[in-house]
Amino acid sequence: MPVLYKILEVLLRKHLKEITDPIQSRLQRGFTANASPLRCALLVQEALLAAKARKQDLFIAFLDAKSAFDVVPHNSLNRKLINSGVNGALWLLLRDLHQEASSCIKWDGVTSDPFSVLQGVRQGGVLSTELYKTFINDLLERLNNSGLGTKVGHLRIPAPTCADEVALIAESKEELAILINMAVDYSNREHYVLQPTKSVVMQVASSDTKELVPHHNFEINGTAMPIVKQTSHMGILRASRNQNQIAIAENIRKGRQAAYALMGPGLHGRNGLESHTACHLIRTFVLPIILYTGSPTTFFQPTASIREISKENSKASTLSSNQHLHCCCVHAYRISFSRSRDLQENSLSLRQYHEAARLFGVRHCIQVHLYSTE
Repeated sequence: MPVLYKILEVLLRKHLKEITDPIQSRLQRGFTANASPLRCALLVQEALLAAKARKQDLFIAFLDAKSAFDVVPHNSLNRKLINSGVNGALWLLLRDLHQEASSCIKWDGVTSDPFSVLQGVRQGGVLSTELYKTFINDLLERLNNSGLGTKVGHLRIPAPTCADEVALIAESKEELAILINMAVDYSNREHYVLQPTKSVVMQVASSDTKELVPHHNFEINGTAMPIVKQTSHMGILRASRNQNQIAIAENIRKGRQAAYALMGPGLHGRNGLESHTACHLIRTFVLPIILYTGSPTTFFQPTASIREISKENSKASTLSSNQHLHCCCVHAYRISFSRSRDLQENSLSLRQYHEAARLFGVRHCIQVHLYSTE
């Protein structure tokens, strides 16, 4: 994009956010200041834990919009900007940015003829995320005000969302069907496409030993949505049962791939990188993948889950014949959790932290940091 265009977008974004941020749905966690996208995954995790505590099944629909940013109709976007309180010169400038817009493709030094852009927000544009959040905000508000969906405590969270990734969560299949119909009705009215074959439904059992009853059909515009036992959401593998074991196994697989990929640059035996450099690479690129679960509750499960990670650590240690590198890899383990003040006062949790350190075999080396977010 031209430099002047980007400068204009930066200036407009500041004024647009002053209007749209106060009315943004609380369910939207994507591209939001002081809100990590992982909070969307945390909402899903907390909903699963709350349902398990109530011994209640959950029904979750993960919706997939086809090329969501590319199919936003400009007329609908302009209308929603007005309804959000954007008017005057700011609205005219935002409209003119998309009116009679054109693009071209450059490949191998050759540039194509310009072609008209009649829908969508520009990929990589400074304003694109803010405009898309405005476009989808009405749907989130309708879902939030429907009185449907699951609860965590007294808070209702029917649709945790990160940009265009929407997860509908209900406590019964009837409620979930209504939430899906609301999303489908909105997509038809606003002319963007929900893909029925890529949007999936999953029932999460209240216990790992419970037999799941067959689903009834969930449909998008007459096409049945696939019923799955596991799927990926926000980079975390969700499963209908044995969630922690499956997620840890997947993280170990990804961590092993990352470790092997680093062996080419020198993360190996006697002739490889220096110990402190190898330690830094492991801590930066491998451990975050293995420990990534979206929630610290994985480490408060029976020790079998921790043993799986410990076993993987033992396997990784044998990849190097350098004793110094092995010791350095052990020192690389640092587990940091952000929990509320009650975690610090919970002696049971602290004993489980100690058990995790003992199973890693680095009782005197591992550093566990507890700090409050309050």
